[in-house]
Amino acid sequence: MNAGYLRVAVALWIVALVAVGYAESYPNRPTAGEMNNIVDKGTECVLGVNERCHATQYQTNPCAYYVAPFTNASGFYLDQSLMDAIASKISGLVPYYVYTNTVYDGTPNIAMLTEAELLERLGIGGLTSQFRIYILDLQERYEVLNALTATRAFRTRAYNGSDANQSTWHRWIADPYGRKYSNTVTGVISPYAYYSPLVAEQLGLENCYYYSTSSLWVVSSLPEDSYRMSYSEYQTCHNWWYFHHLRLEPIQPPWTPYPNGYFVATNGTYAGAGSWFAVTKSPYEGTWYYPPEPDPGTVDLWGWDENCRVAYSTWELHAQYTNQQVANTYEIYLKPTLPEMPTEEAIEELWWKPESWAYTVYSGFEELNGMPTNVYSKIDTAFVQENNHVLTIEFGSDQFEALQSASTHPVYPDEPTEASAPRNFWNNGGSIGTVKGSYLEPENYFFIKTWQFNYCIEQYW
Repeated sequence: MNAGYLRVAVALWIVALVAVGYAESYPNRPTAGEMNNIVDKGTECVLGVNERCHATQYQTNPCAYYVAPFTNASGFYLDQSLMDAIASKISGLVPYYVYTNTVYDGTPNIAMLTEAELLERLGIGGLTSQFRIYILDLQERYEVLNALTATRAFRTRAYNGSDANQSTWHRWIADPYGRKYSNTVTGVISPYAYYSPLVAEQLGLENCYYYSTSSLWVVSSLPEDSYRMSYSEYQTCHNWWYFHHLRLEPIQPPWTPYPNGYFVATNGTYAGAGSWFAVTKSPYEGTWYYPPEPDPGTVDLWGWDENCRVAYSTWELHAQYTNQQVANTYEIYLKPTLPEMPTEEAIEELWWKPESWAYTVYSGFEELNGMPTNVYSKIDTAFVQENNHVLTIEFGSDQFEALQSASTHPVYPDEPTEASAPRNFWNNGGSIGTVKGSYLEPENYFFIKTWQFNYCIEQYW
């Protein structure tokens, strides 16, 4: 907008108002100096609105704004209609600006401004969204524009990621149970041979599969046995499941050992980043089918219930659009989390849920290292690459490989605690599940741009 033309237009408008007795702050005809002051501030408010509208641009080709600036480049007459339009633009702008008092490391929430709250803090307009008119009208507009300094922007692209092993909640690896077999020719009794076949294979145990599929062996009448896996043995089994991405256990060989099995290249389009692992132990007794009543007794074996995730992604954000006409500095805040896990409820009597969880924050991703969960922390600029105003963050850049190497596995949590007495299929009381990791959900970020405006930037006029 042509500032010189605008000054003349404002002056003409003020003279017209004075002539009919409407200059609110000047009961008598204003002096030339007073009228110049009004012209200056009217001009500044219009240009201040346009700057703050330019700051709301969110795309280019075609150019688009959340609140579009005035488009008349050669100036226009500043009459009551335009003053109403300015008020409307300001009302539209407020919710796109950040309440900067809520921006700091460790904040649980970063808030956007609301018109009602802002006007109340400024003591404007009788605590309503209505602006008064004339000289006070200009002062109120100025004060609101002065409070609009920072906007929130959003990620423009997420790509080149992998989202590995996002299982459903209940995924079970059980302690193997064993039987003895009798040779139908010699009568020799075998050692205990264990099911499941894959678990027995991974742990190097005698395998039921080779006996049950042979006509030379029949099940002995000797009591069955269960093999209690150690935590490290459980991890051996889990590694196989994880890297092979299996949901159902193979019943027969050949079982393909890691690392020659299934893998996923990092070519997905997922937006989250980070990793976590949760594991708990649950008691198993008797048949797979629930007994009609609780049946306290010795736990036959323990199930290892797990849920884990690892995800890489690359984010792109635009710091500045070429036609915004005003510069800014930026900050990117991230809010990693750990999932809220279910616990045992007496009403449901779900045996696979623990009584409580122990959480440990840990990030295998260097971009999230040192960040607490559930609050915002500013990312180190060393992880943000800038090229022609385009910002790029490669989450997991230190680990960006196909999912077939140990470095792509989430870190195991501490060993979970088994249930205390009474030990039965219906009660997992006393058990403690463990969770470890740090994960950035796709929308748990805040991209803030603080603008170097030229107009309406003094606290008072």
